[in-house]
Amino acid sequence: MTEPVLLEQQGLRIAVEGCGHGVLHEIYASVAKSCEMKGWPDVDLLIIGGDFQAVRNASDLKAVSMPSKYYAMHDFHEYYAGSRTAPYLTIFIGGNHEASNFMWELYYGGWAAPKIYYMGAASVVRLGPLRIAGLSGIWKGYNYRKPHYERLPYNSDEVRSIYHVRELDVRKLLQILRSRGAHPPRGNGGSRPSQGTPRISLLLLCAWLQHRSLTMYDSTAQHHHKSNSVL
Repeated sequence: MTEPVLLEQQGLRIAVEGCGHGVLHEIYASVAKSCEMKGWPDVDLLIIGGDFQAVRNASDLKAVSMPSKYYAMHDFHEYYAGSRTAPYLTIFIGGNHEASNFMWELYYGGWAAPKIYYMGAASVVRLGPLRIAGLSGIWKGYNYRKPHYERLPYNSDEVRSIYHVRELDVRKLLQILRSRGAHPPRGNGGSRPSQGTPRISLLLLCAWLQHRSLTMYDSTAQHHHKSNSVL
C-alpha cells in the first residue's frame, strides 16, 4: 500500500490509492491521516485503482489468481457483512488479484458493499460535476479479441484469463471518448455545453492498454493524454 494522493477536482476532494490488496482498514486510516496533514475534514471520494480483493469468504479465495500460500481474508468481508462501514464513498476497478467470481456478479458495475462501488468491467459513473470512467483488468493481447468465456468453477487458466481486458469492454468506453464533440439534449435552462466539452473527467485504468485509440480527456487541462492509472 502506498500513501494516498489527495487532489481537488471541480470542487470535490478526492483521495487516490493505487492497489488495494485487501487492506481497507489501513487505507482508510491513511486517508484520514493525509486529510489531517492537508487540513481537510475528509474527502468526498476515495478511488482504489485495482487489486481491491473483495473477498467475502473462504470460497472467494479460490477465485483469486495467486498461490494458495498467499491466501488471506484481509478486511473487505467486514464491510460486506456490515460490521464496519466505509468512512468515505469508495469506488474501485479490478486488477489481476481479485475475487473474480464476485466481480463477475457485478460485471456491469454495482455496490460491492455499502458505500463501496465496483466499476465493473467497463462503465461510467457521475459524481457531482465529474464523469468517471473505469476499465478493469490488465492487458494480454492473446485474449483481447476473445469473449468472456470463463465459467465457474475456474480452472488454472481461467482464473487468470478472466481479468484480461476484452475488446468488447474497451469499445464501450470508446463510444463515449469519441463522442467528445457531440452535444447532449438541452436541459431546463436551455443551454448546452460549449463545442468540444469532454465527456469524461477521469479515466481509471489498472494498467495502460496497448490500444492507441484509447486516450483520456482531461477536463481541467482541456487536452488529451495517456495515463498509467488515474489522471
